[in-house]
Amino acid sequence: MSENVKLSNSVFKSSEGEDGSIYIYGSPLVPEVTDHQGDIISSDEIRKASRDYMIRSQVSGVGHRTMLSKQDVQLTQCFIAPCDFEIEGSEIVKGSMVTEYRIPPESEELQKSVRDGTFNGFSIGGNAGHTEIEEVVSETEQGTE
Repeated sequence: MSENVKLSNSVFKSSEGEDGSIYIYGSPLVPEVTDHQGDIISSDEIRKASRDYMIRSQVSGVGHRTMLSKQDVQLTQCFIAPCDFEIEGSEIVKGSMVTEYRIPPESEELQKSVRDGTFNGFSIGGNAGHTEIEEVVSETEQGTE
């Protein structure tokens, strides 16, 4: 497997370990970007979610459908991007949650999906409240003074 595989928008680097494990980097939460559910999350909320995830869970899912056991996949790194930077040609935005996971050789189906390019990222399995935001148009923009 190539060391520099762009697997999806949320998974941007994979490599193989000496024991046959696959390690993948991803960014499950990016600030001020519309996600797959049509939601936008702030960097402050990402920081809170990341801390909660690390303290309470560290369990991941695939495609918001299937939660995986810690035998299937292990979180090996998690941090909040302190600045904009790049990993293997993928831009990481300041405030993003960046993770690395180990997929052991025993997780054959998951490893296969990474290798064949059908894997599209982990879910941290969080829940969130939604707040509708109304667009406020000034009188000047409306054409009245």
